Order: sequence, then C-alpha cells, then structure tokens
Amino acid sequence: MIKRKAPLSLLVTLDSISKNTLEFFSVSQSRQCRQIIGRDKVILRYLNSLLLILFVSIAATSCSDDNHKIIEQPSINVLSYYPKSMNIVELQYKPVGQEPGVVDIDKSSLYFGDRVTMFQPEKIIFKNDSVSIIKRGGLIQEYKAEWNKGDLYLYNGVTGIWDYCGSKDGEVTFILNTGFFWVKDNNMHGSLSVIGQKYSLLSYSELVTYLGGNSNNLKNQVAWLRVQYTFELIPEVKL
Repeated sequence: MIKRKAPLSLLVTLDSISKNTLEFFSVSQSRQCRQIIGRDKVILRYLNSLLLILFVSIAATSCSDDNHKIIEQPSINVLSYYPKSMNIVELQYKPVGQEPGVVDIDKSSLYFGDRVTMFQPEKIIFKNDSVSIIKRGGLIQEYKAEWNKGDLYLYNGVTGIWDYCGSKDGEVTFILNTGFFWVKDNNMHGSLSVIGQKYSLLSYSELVTYLGGNSNNLKNQVAWLRVQYTFELIPEVKL
C-alpha cells in the first residue's frame, strides 16, 4: 500500500506545480496587456496633440495668406521722361497803343533773358494719375493729371479747372507746352515789369484773357513767347 501512495503523491505535486505555473503566466500576461494598453493610450494622446498642433498651424497659415491678399497694394506705373530738345514756336511783341506783331525768335532774350533755358524741367515723372515736374535746384511741382486722347491736363486747385499742359508724340516722346509773358507798365510813378509763365497758354489772345483784359484796352508793352520742351522716355534701371 505504501508503494502505491508514492506515485499518487507525485501526481498531486505535479498538478499543483502546473496550476501555479499557469497562474504565474496568467498574471504575467495580464500585466503585459495592461502595460501595452497603457502605452497605446500614451501614444494616442501624443498623436492627438500633434494633430491638434498641425490643425492650428494650417488654420493660422491660411488666415495669414488671406490677410496678405487683402493688404496687397495695386501696382504703381512710374514713367520718367528726360529733356531732349527745346523749340521756340512763336514770339510776339505789342508796343504801347499798338497791335501785337510777330517778332524774330532770336530776340526772345531781349525780353526773357535766359529764363526760357532755366525754366526747362530736368525730369518729368508720370505716376498713375499724377505728374511731378522737377526743376533745377530740386524744385518739384506736383499735379493731379488726366489724359485725353494723348493730351495731358493738369488740375488747377484754385480755379477747379483742368488746364492743358502738353501732348504725347508717339510712344516715348512727350512735348511740354509753356507760354511765357513779359508785361511792362509805364506811368507817372515809374515803370513796372512783370515776367511769368503758364503751361496752358497757347496763344496771345489766351494771354490777354489771362491778364484780365482784351487786346484793345491792354495799354502796356507785352511780349508773348510760346515754347515746346521735348522729353523722351528713359526706362529706370533697377539694380
């Protein structure tokens, strides 16, 4: 009887060891599963954070592009013209009490000296709907400008009228009109001379109107000179 109990006792022992082993592996696998699940949760949180950051970045970039498009400035068309030549078109002189007559243009210096040469602009800049006329010594005259079939008109802020200024001659040439006048008044108190110029003056009759009279009652000495300054378009070199 003792010999039969030994194998039975051995079987019981082996069975116990087997159960303990299974329990150990079961516990071990359960821990591993929990670790894996915990790790996956951490990864998911990390991915969610990255996706959120990426979404915000894309949205911000899109808004930035939209804002940039809104504040874009319209292109500015700038054309620079430089002096090419000068042409005296007409010179008239009116003595006291007489009608005006045409005079040789070589005598223009008798009334205007070197004013015609000194008055020639050094540069004319066209910028969209404005014109800048640059004179010697850095003097700049700026006007609102308007084109009408190749003719240029400048806005007179005093009269509210668009005055003629000059005309295009082809694609690269602009002719600036200028009317010069010299008026001398002799009276019992002495004499007074006035010299001036105006872009819009095209004739002696326009000068008389500008001076506020007519040819019959204008009793002073008057000299009238019309000059055309020719300018050529020269593209600006961008460095």
